[in-house]
Amino acid sequence: MIIGTFLKRRTNKAMNIKKLFSTFIIAIILFTASGQETEILNLASWNIRILSNNSRDDSELSAISEIITRYDLVAIQEVRDEQVLQRLMKFLPAGWNYLISDQVGRGIKERYAYLYDNQKVKPVGIDYVISDPEDYFIREPYAASFAAGNFDFTLLTFHAIYGDSIFDRRKEIGYLPDLIDHIQNTLGSEKDLILLGDFNLPSDDKAWSGFDDYKAVIPPSEKTTITDTSSYDNIWLHENFTFNEEFIALLEIYKFDELLCMNNDSQASKIYSDHRPIAIIFDTRYDLDSEGFFSAVPGPFSLREKAESERIESLDYLTVKNNDIVIEDVIKTPTENESISLRNMTNREIVLTNWTLGDKNSPESFIFPYNTRILPGQLLIIDHSILNFIINNTGEILYLKRPDGLLVAIWQD
Repeated sequence: MIIGTFLKRRTNKAMNIKKLFSTFIIAIILFTASGQETEILNLASWNIRILSNNSRDDSELSAISEIITRYDLVAIQEVRDEQVLQRLMKFLPAGWNYLISDQVGRGIKERYAYLYDNQKVKPVGIDYVISDPEDYFIREPYAASFAAGNFDFTLLTFHAIYGDSIFDRRKEIGYLPDLIDHIQNTLGSEKDLILLGDFNLPSDDKAWSGFDDYKAVIPPSEKTTITDTSSYDNIWLHENFTFNEEFIALLEIYKFDELLCMNNDSQASKIYSDHRPIAIIFDTRYDLDSEGFFSAVPGPFSLREKAESERIESLDYLTVKNNDIVIEDVIKTPTENESISLRNMTNREIVLTNWTLGDKNSPESFIFPYNTRILPGQLLIIDHSILNFIINNTGEILYLKRPDGLLVAIWQD
């Protein structure tokens, strides 16, 4: 009890100082040119390390609750059971409530949750876990819709795979654009679909190359873990709608590990988490797509039809002959610029799905991912960071092969 009391007093003092500072900063940015105060919503995302009934005592849940009340709506990842949320509610102000998902995960089971202040934001329609019968995601994302003032929106929270290598993470992230399209088809005119959570990759990773319409609010230079080494947590907004309309600013990456735990990472992780909460501010006065449709739940997520269409399209490899694509350049000196460059020597586009690229030790090591294309005359530069083999500095041989194994190009040092 002595430790718990000390923690609570120290937390309250630090929190009060931080709240005063935050209030001052927000007051500066949340006035319009006419001097009228903006109606706002503070939305946060927080991976709370192994949040379970057995992992936190009451003093720790009280400390966590004080951080949560900095915001109006919080997406939580790594919830293990509902009992811990029921206990957490006792420390939150009256009017707070939560939505919780079913269990997700191939091995260890987790849940997602949305905690919200019912006086500021209300759930709308049906919350649901994405149906994923083909097992694209290690933990199926969880969607729920809310309304705050005139602003209505759908949240999709996600805890990505960490896996054995970065290739596992990139593969899973690569499915998200298709999943967003899948969900968007059920939302009618509603365009404010917000993706948030722990993605285990920074926003500048190559895995996000398919997110043409979405913009991350956390730059990769900002670290969201208490070790100050990773920028894994983020909030992605549709650039032409949510980002350019309701979004105001990044509120904070709340460094509780520094403010409350004096940089004691072990203590910070035990009490709170190894991840920091991230939060943004929305203007809730206007919403150009407020006639959104929230009651429909999308059907099972599947890429089979798309993959079959791509497979048929990719059969044009049968017409690609030797040296239609050449390995034009190889940068092999150990450097951040290490890469392999391919050039399409024909006057037509070539789909490289399921083609292989390898070296003398493993000639078919790297398989080109779905929908990789090379335009007529185009130079396609393949950065070393996505390859699963090392380009040797001397005596190297590289092979480019069609899906049927036919050798199209070879490069030799």
